[in-house]
Amino acid sequence: MAKHNMKETMEAYRTPTGGKMFVLDATSKPTDGTSGYGVMCWLLDTTNKVAYLNEGSESSCDFNAVTTS
Repeated sequence: MAKHNMKETMEAYRTPTGGKMFVLDATSKPTDGTSGYGVMCWLLDTTNKVAYLNEGSESSCDFNAVTTS
């Protein structure tokens, strides 16, 4: 069975127009308003140990921390 690189596999998922849907090993979240991230894109900030979800649009991201209750 062939080995798979999870990071490359996850980062390969894109919207039909090329927006990222998963970002692994980020060191911080992008500035709100940045383009290139699909709606509901997951971003994992491994430096600060925080998961973010893009609640904005592909042309203007709005990443917010995912919280649990």
